[in-house]
Amino acid sequence: MRGKAWLTKAAAALLVLALAVVGIQTLGRAQRPVTLKIESSYPAGTQAWIWLTEYYKPAVEEMSAGRIRIDALPPGAVVPAFEVADAVNKGVLDGGVTQGMYYVGKHPAGALFSTVPGGPFGMTFIDVMAWFFYGGGSELHQRYYNEALRMPNIGKVIPAINWGPQWFGWFKKPIRSMADMRGLKYRIPGVAGDVWKELGVSVVVLPGGEILPAGERGVIDAAEWAFPYDDIRLGFHNVWKYFHTPEAHSYRENAELMFNKQVWDGLSADLKRILEEAAHASTLRLWARHLVDNARTAQELRTKYGVTIVRTPEDVAKGYLEAWDKKVLPKFLQDPFFREVWRSQQNFARLIVPYRRDTEPDYRIYADWYWKGIRAAR
Repeated sequence: MRGKAWLTKAAAALLVLALAVVGIQTLGRAQRPVTLKIESSYPAGTQAWIWLTEYYKPAVEEMSAGRIRIDALPPGAVVPAFEVADAVNKGVLDGGVTQGMYYVGKHPAGALFSTVPGGPFGMTFIDVMAWFFYGGGSELHQRYYNEALRMPNIGKVIPAINWGPQWFGWFKKPIRSMADMRGLKYRIPGVAGDVWKELGVSVVVLPGGEILPAGERGVIDAAEWAFPYDDIRLGFHNVWKYFHTPEAHSYRENAELMFNKQVWDGLSADLKRILEEAAHASTLRLWARHLVDNARTAQELRTKYGVTIVRTPEDVAKGYLEAWDKKVLPKFLQDPFFREVWRSQQNFARLIVPYRRDTEPDYRIYADWYWKGIRAAR
């Protein structure tokens, strides 16, 4: 009996030891940090770059207690700006920050997730974010990359960065009517470029880092990029002195964060949640900073650099929308997936836009009451 008891105790001790070893090994694997190589399509210094490096990266690394580290890369570090999604799909990058607008040439539905004339249907950037969360937009967004673009190895797409109307762009002289746009060599990508072509504009597509050299050499006459804060850092005010707002073609804009499927599937549930929630929290922080930084920079452009800020004529915006509705949109609606996304946004806007139109006051009433006469653009 003593022998059997001794053997039983010995076996139990060995089992405890084995479990302890396994536990230590598992713990070691769990605590080993994962480094995610994420490239952005947006140049260093821009607000989208700030979103990745100053908000998202620190939030993820702190919330994960160091279990995730992010290697944030500027455009061109591994692949060109317009090839980030392809690199994520191929596993060359673990993740990327880009937007569907850059892939409209492969499939037009990318515009609906990025920027499209009139919202669409009058939706603001907040309305569209609500569509992503509560109107089926996120599911369609994922399908856009996996099915429409045939990138099955993009495992997760997160709507990450969005903002309101961009500025119309930089010009050598004021634009007073649609007639002034015809014949201009204008840097403008995506669906917006397709519409401007219909209006007689010579469209040029360039990454952000190539706009200034093209302007200096006269390759382009005018250019749009984003907002005062981003644009001044790219040096556009050194070439052009007329900055127009608001943009006729971009009522709102969205960008996305994406991860390679193998990388995403290899993460635990809590780390996936951290990567998602940190993206949303970082976007909220960027909204607030976006407002303050652009207001200050617009003031600086006028007072320090002699830039004239010009209000974009209404006939330019209306002419653009008409060309979109009559000449470009019908072609895109022939594609089944584009049509599916379009109808989804239309159904959501049917609920949201009339509600906001009827319940929200006209911003100008209160702004003019207190500030008429000193507005940045009239």
